[in-house]
Amino acid sequence: MSGRVGVQVRGLVISRGHRCLAEVDLQLEPGQVLQVFGPNGSGKTTLLRALGGAVESRFDAATLPDSRWLMGGAQGLRPELTVAQHWRELVGVAVADAPTGRSALQQAGLQRRADQLVGLLSDGQRARLMLAAAHVRRDTLWLVDEPLNTLDADGQRLFGLWLAEHLLRGGLALVATHRDVPTALNEVGLPAALDPLGQAHWAHAFVPALYLGASADGLKPRATESERAPTLEDHDRLQTIEPPIPGPAVGWLAALRRELALMKARPQDLIWPLAFNALLLLCYPLGVHSGRETLPTWGPTLLWTAAQLTVLLSAHRLFELDAHHGVLRLWQVQGHAMVARVGAKLAAHWLALGLPVAFAAVPVSLAYGLSVKAALFGAAGLMAGTLAMSAGALVLAALGLMARQAQVLMGLLLMPLMVPVLILGTALQSGRTHGVALVALWALGLFAALSALPICARLIRWSQA
Repeated sequence: MSGRVGVQVRGLVISRGHRCLAEVDLQLEPGQVLQVFGPNGSGKTTLLRALGGAVESRFDAATLPDSRWLMGGAQGLRPELTVAQHWRELVGVAVADAPTGRSALQQAGLQRRADQLVGLLSDGQRARLMLAAAHVRRDTLWLVDEPLNTLDADGQRLFGLWLAEHLLRGGLALVATHRDVPTALNEVGLPAALDPLGQAHWAHAFVPALYLGASADGLKPRATESERAPTLEDHDRLQTIEPPIPGPAVGWLAALRRELALMKARPQDLIWPLAFNALLLLCYPLGVHSGRETLPTWGPTLLWTAAQLTVLLSAHRLFELDAHHGVLRLWQVQGHAMVARVGAKLAAHWLALGLPVAFAAVPVSLAYGLSVKAALFGAAGLMAGTLAMSAGALVLAALGLMARQAQVLMGLLLMPLMVPVLILGTALQSGRTHGVALVALWALGLFAALSALPICARLIRWSQA
């Protein structure tokens, strides 16, 4: 647990389109829980995401712990990965393999399902996995969305036990719910399962609830959601809630292993672009009514154009499924270094798609009648060129998160930006300045990759706001 820091937020304003959750005041001391009630659409989940830094908001003043954990809704689990793979990612390899990690997974009833795909788990089992991760990670602030909906009686009792332990350590929790949590946990026998110290603390842990868009027992709501457009005054506040400061969390190599595991689990995302590349390179010359002697002239252009189209063909899936399953939002709330995550995704895409395209270019170049030297220089150039293309595809995928219906158009707009790569690539294989063109290609590829990382991180942040 990182310090005994409470939660104090004054004048919080969250704008979502034409709707505005206005003037929310919160105050929590270490060891306390705040329940958030309200009808569907009143902004309970939005409030939790805003406090986690995953939704744009403004406030007059705020004090929040850096260590936060968001549970509920789209839980940030990819169905293609196993329980063990997710567990190592959520809590870290060292903790996952330690007795504490194994014990928490066993208490959650998931140790025997470690090799099972998360997509085959029930909603309740997925909730148990995220709850076990919160228990082991020991983040200061828990942001819990509807914890009682998917858990059975044993799961609810486990949630209560771990919540009570979290509070005794000086942790805090905000729980968005339709059911009163103490009442529901009393029904499953939680107080009897706590030790005397836990029972004494539990009795005073819950502060008066916050009601959004409705009142309870005639009380005046402490926050309301208005159907008005946000005013200039709402947006002119000087501060905004930012995601937690990036910590050690998951290393870059672990993130790279995750991306490669996802590609292995979804081979169709690679097979179809590579099949397109092969068909284009093998069949296009058959449709051109020219002699074999002209192949060395326009063959390099075909090789590089096919590589560009192949990389762009796979772009739309790079972030789409992570966004759909809530992974991107979870990364923001956890305080992951988004640039490192994007870098791992870029590296995996290049290794799995760019390098095969480059290696396949050697026999194709020889078949087109190019010299061995031109074929080898072409492959080395394609390694650099596909790195630049993968960087462009990454930016295209991040833009697609904000304009899902315009991905094809954005792909067409991105193609002219790749013209310098195509010019250098064709010059590398057909000209005499092999060394100069190769160095220029690698410089361009590295520049494109390094530039794409912060751009994509910012685009992801905007898309999740």
